[in-house]
Amino acid sequence: MFAPNIGGMDSSRVIKPALIRPTIITVAALVWIVVPRKAPSSRPFMR
Repeated sequence: MFAPNIGGMDSSRVIKPALIRPTIITVAALVWIVVPRKAPSSRPFMR
């Protein structure tokens, strides 16, 4: 009902693959933004 693009009624099956990627992306983005702020001279993230 909320996001018909995800899969509608099959949300239970689609939620895992559909949410794992955005979660990893958001976590990676947060790490990418927060880590350099807390530790500017730590490791150069080239990935």
